[in-house]
Amino acid sequence: MTDSPQRTSAYQGSHLFTGALIVFDALAVFFAIFVFRVLCTIICEPFPAHPAFAEPVLASLVTVLWILSLAVAGVYNDEKSFLDIEHSKRTLKGLCFGFATVLLVLYPFLTKATLLFFAGAFVISSVTIFYGHIALHHRLLFLKIRSGKRIIMYGAGKLGKTLFSVIGSSRHSLVPVAFLDDDPKKLGDVFHSSGLMQKTSCAVLGTIQDLEEIAVQHRAEELIVTISDIREDKLYRIAEQCKTLGLEMSFVPNLHGYSIYEIHATVLGDIPIVRFHPKCLALYTLTKRCFDVACSAMILLVLSPLLVLIALAIYLQDRRNPFFAHERTGLLGVPFRMFKFRTMHCGADPYACTPACSSDARITRIGRLLRKSSLDELPQLINVLKGEMSLVGPRPEMPFITASYTNEQRLRLRVKPGITGLWQISVDRHQAIHDNLEYDFYYIRNCSFFLDLTILLETVAFLFRGV
Repeated sequence: MTDSPQRTSAYQGSHLFTGALIVFDALAVFFAIFVFRVLCTIICEPFPAHPAFAEPVLASLVTVLWILSLAVAGVYNDEKSFLDIEHSKRTLKGLCFGFATVLLVLYPFLTKATLLFFAGAFVISSVTIFYGHIALHHRLLFLKIRSGKRIIMYGAGKLGKTLFSVIGSSRHSLVPVAFLDDDPKKLGDVFHSSGLMQKTSCAVLGTIQDLEEIAVQHRAEELIVTISDIREDKLYRIAEQCKTLGLEMSFVPNLHGYSIYEIHATVLGDIPIVRFHPKCLALYTLTKRCFDVACSAMILLVLSPLLVLIALAIYLQDRRNPFFAHERTGLLGVPFRMFKFRTMHCGADPYACTPACSSDARITRIGRLLRKSSLDELPQLINVLKGEMSLVGPRPEMPFITASYTNEQRLRLRVKPGITGLWQISVDRHQAIHDNLEYDFYYIRNCSFFLDLTILLETVAFLFRGV
């Protein structure tokens, strides 16, 4: 079942995906140069200095430098991540590095006019490449499905669900075809991967005793054991059975009760080790706070006419307060009042389940529009200015939910809650926050300024995909 033709096919799928990204990026740079050249010709006089800047030879040089910069940033490697967010982060870094590289190389030839031309082309190509990669990760999933390695996952618990969510990345060459679990009550349970635009599903089809039948039926090539505290003798028996069936086998090492979000796996020489994963956040916290204050103040200033119009429209609808203040749990468990535009009728229970669709009777007519466009969240910029929230972070929960948090769940209270985050740009954004904490745990472990900026930019792409 693990013959080389299928393995070769998996590698070909990965290479095809990388090749598609490179071709797309090259075309995006050429497209940006062409479009901005046309715009400059229409709007103003052609640049008298260095007209060859937009000619094919120099355009090709700029394209090559840009592609090399993206490659150095790791955009084209095969590293996978939750929601492909690390790929987007590397793309953002690569675009910034590419701008600096091209600017440095072409500096002796740049005039004020050509610098303006270059900056304009950079903006167009960067937007095209960043959001184009998001679309490609979604559209080219068929390469993974057709050429990826088919795997069975043994252990349909929390760890199995988390691993399945990560494998949902289009850059992974792994295609889960079935779950196995020894608990008969889980038979038939369906798991959904966490994607940006769609979900992939996988069901619990049997116990470990059904491994041979299911492996043959689904043409599986590998078994991944997602039970970290499995007994050594049982793991050995499973390994022997996999050898007999021609299956590869992988397993998660014993975590000794620690959360996977508290540790970091690495290799020293050929020896795998697991270490705790502390982060030094002092400089990041200061940078993030300055960014939050500057951006929220600017957005509030620019959108102030819109905010007034929205508040007036809500008030005229039923002559009631257009704002809604709700108690939430903030940093380190400190409660605060979170502000929103009111989208539901005044008689609605503020602590009832969040509406799952726009047809919910509790939502007002204006509220449907505000939820669809996420404009109801704008007053939270006031919370950001007050220091109670951040632009990016875990979504703040209600106190009666956080009061029953486990020690692991309380990890999400270590950082300031945010207006947007990983959960908001996933297909699970309409489900309960406390049922999808893996998004927050991933963010807390990997938080950085570039990750925050990446999440903000991806939020823009999904702004109009709300309830």
